[in-house]
Amino acid sequence: MKIFTKNSNKGSKKGFALMLVLFVLGITMMTMATFMYTTDNAVSLNHRNNQLNRNLAMAEAATEKVLSRMIRDYKISGSSLLDSNLSSYQVFTPEVNDSVTFTNFTFYDASGFSGKITVEEAESSTFKSLSSKYEGLNGHVTTYRIVALAAEPGSLYPDLKGGIQQEVEFTQIPVFQFALFYNNLMEFTWAAEMDITGRVHGNADIYTGSSNDLRFQ
Repeated sequence: MKIFTKNSNKGSKKGFALMLVLFVLGITMMTMATFMYTTDNAVSLNHRNNQLNRNLAMAEAATEKVLSRMIRDYKISGSSLLDSNLSSYQVFTPEVNDSVTFTNFTFYDASGFSGKITVEEAESSTFKSLSSKYEGLNGHVTTYRIVALAAEPGSLYPDLKGGIQQEVEFTQIPVFQFALFYNNLMEFTWAAEMDITGRVHGNADIYTGSSNDLRFQ
């Protein structure tokens, strides 16, 4: 007589194996999804950062273009010409004639108006002590503010703007602050003994060939 027994746990073991496979598969898919999301996010951030750098470069080009024109006008007629030309500076944006690169970009002023940049007088003419290489002198200083923003409409981030602001001082320095101020070559030849206690400036070379003592304080 043979007795056959039936294993009642066989089906449950198969069910447990299926659940384990599904669990491992779920963990794998979650890991892959996280990896893909992280990679996509990194790519997007890099692309956005590169776009911002391009916009900043274009905005800086806009401010430099205006600044070059302002420097030329200032040499011609000082602050009065700058003040009268403020409105024309505001629409003096980079064009395709300057470089084909500018074709893809739109420029904005500080208020968000396109085709313009902000050029304004930040501080009216003030007589004050100067800094940097002009330290020790006084001058009439007028400060101007130039603000430009740029965006690339055809890019992946068309609404992303990069902005640059420059504040520039235009200064007139009265020459009477100098002990000696000479337009061309300055030469001390056969000069008497001399003590010079103020600033000395020459637009060309300065020769100190005197046989007598010459002391610059």
